[in-house]
Amino acid sequence: MSVTKKRVRKPKPCPFCGSDQVRSQYYEMGSYNYICKKCCAKGPVFMAKSGDDAASIKGALTRWNRRAN
Repeated sequence: MSVTKKRVRKPKPCPFCGSDQVRSQYYEMGSYNYICKKCCAKGPVFMAKSGDDAASIKGALTRWNRRAN
């Protein structure tokens, strides 16, 4: 019997100051973004079409973790 573990995604460090003190933040009306608690840099705001908070947080995390190459 095998157990499948869910992969927990974490926010990447802040692209501006390098801090790992990055947290999700409720923005408004069910939308979320990620913010660096050290330098206050903010990621893009995201709200899932379904209105589901978990999906909105996941979408905001995906956008925070996206980096230009």
